[in-house]
Amino acid sequence: NEEFDFGLVFSGYLNVPATGVYVIYLSSDDGGRLFIGGEQVIDYDGIHGMGEKKVSLALEEGFHPIELQHFQHLGGKGLKVSWESNEIPKEEIGAKFFGR
Repeated sequence: NEEFDFGLVFSGYLNVPATGVYVIYLSSDDGGRLFIGGEQVIDYDGIHGMGEKKVSLALEEGFHPIELQHFQHLGGKGLKVSWESNEIPKEEIGAKFFGR
């Protein structure tokens, strides 16, 4: 049933506003995997309720290839990618930071 069981892949570019260390958060219900620069940085795969995983990354200013893989199976639904740095309080990464 596509209402309860589906998968998504989002790809594009993340525009990092300033060189520094960023904590990237992936919140999902169910599985999610996040790739930056072609490298898997968060693996939160599997069937589970809403939860969050994070990683600290040193990122240069500019555009970085990003891919988000997600699947949904029954029950609740949720998917969110957030970040924080010394200059940015924890917030969901908004559309202004994404490019194609």
